[in-house]
Amino acid sequence: MQTSETLNYIIVDFGSQYTKIGFYGEGYPRFILPTVIAYKNPNNPLEEPKVSYNALYNKDLTLVYPFQEKTVSSHSDWNWRHVKELITGMIRELKVKGEDYLVFYIEPAHSNPNNTKLLIELLQTKFRIPKVHVYKQPFLIFKEMVRGLNKTSGLVIELGHTLSSITAFYKGYEIPTSQKFFLLGGNNLIEEFLKKIKEQTDLNISTYDLILLVNKYFYVPVDYEQDQENFDRGYIKKVEEILPVKSTPITIGAERFRFPEGLFHPELIRQDIEQGLATMIIDSINECPIDTRAEILDNVILSGGLSKLKGLDKRIKNEIYKAFPITVNINTHDRREVISWIAAENFIRDGLHDIQEVQERRLTIPVPETILQYYNEGVNAEKAELWIGCGLLIDKVMLAIYEDIKNRLSQMSHLKIDPSDFFYMMTRERIVTQETYKWGEELGLFRIDIPTTIKMENRTKNEIGDKLDFLIVFINEIFGIKE
Repeated sequence: MQTSETLNYIIVDFGSQYTKIGFYGEGYPRFILPTVIAYKNPNNPLEEPKVSYNALYNKDLTLVYPFQEKTVSSHSDWNWRHVKELITGMIRELKVKGEDYLVFYIEPAHSNPNNTKLLIELLQTKFRIPKVHVYKQPFLIFKEMVRGLNKTSGLVIELGHTLSSITAFYKGYEIPTSQKFFLLGGNNLIEEFLKKIKEQTDLNISTYDLILLVNKYFYVPVDYEQDQENFDRGYIKKVEEILPVKSTPITIGAERFRFPEGLFHPELIRQDIEQGLATMIIDSINECPIDTRAEILDNVILSGGLSKLKGLDKRIKNEIYKAFPITVNINTHDRREVISWIAAENFIRDGLHDIQEVQERRLTIPVPETILQYYNEGVNAEKAELWIGCGLLIDKVMLAIYEDIKNRLSQMSHLKIDPSDFFYMMTRERIVTQETYKWGEELGLFRIDIPTTIKMENRTKNEIGDKLDFLIVFINEIFGIKE
């Protein structure tokens, strides 16, 4: 049986800006190529296009970016004429026989299954690749960033060129509802920067010429308004720089902090995007079960080339802490622009295996002793036919549950929850089922202003029995215990 040590793998990561492609065992992509092709006449199906670097810097050519997403509302289909030309050119760069290699394809989080299917068919038919392994990008990044750490949970924030994503993992499982996609990425900054540069020169400049300058000078401000004021007063100076390749002098002003601020306030760079990065992150965290958030936020993983922006890690940490006042740790890789490719190589070395998917959402905290104590005392009171005493203990159980979960919430989030909405909130969080909530409503156990004193009421045998039956189901759903 062949192992990863005897098999030859080509690892492919098709990014919307750059494609990373190379061989397993080399430790780094053999090629990092612009994901672009160019035609003199895009409508001519017989024309052989220029690919990658050969496509740039020619005013007579029309540039095409095959993998740039335009929307997050639907999975867009690739233009397969362009994709075939791009892949053909890049595979040729490797100068290998396809039948001698397996392909490890790093699938974007926001992928169209049909695109992946057609890609596999293309690789197997045109290049005679015997097998294609496909793994999702967030999963690979997560696995790589917990290697050697005593962590099994985390939040992966992948900041791409045209499309970014957020995915939470708990105990090694992906939480599907946490996954968010948004059209905020490196292209927003680069394209706005390109407009500013074109005000200073009429040279044919591509966005690829500006990436080094963005990495060198752009930063995310701690206080945007203060930095803007400091710039206006001359405390923050303009920067004189020479354009790479073109050797043309340019001036960089307030855009070096204003455009990065657009990640958090999109109106600064794009009028068609309403929600910024902080909002998307908080929305993702709110989709995670309440008690998992502390462990997840202890390992916030930043990946993608845009995540290298100076000050971004600190800003994200501060924004998360404003909403969730618990420990937030940011985890980054030195080579985060190629972290997916490196992760794939290590994943092959460790042995390919299936991805686990989360099956259910429930609290994983142990049931508090006071709740068990009151419940057990209530059961004993029922057996002794002490109906009023048993009813009092049932009320105590409900109050203890409320106080316990409320205290946990206050430690995990600044968000305030109306007491009257508290138990219904558990259904929104999918901690308890809608059926269980309706059952508790019918028994009158949720119609409370959350009692500070226990009401003395006459109780009947049937009522007490029903409520005790409900309580064991309710406690089981919340805390995951068995009868």
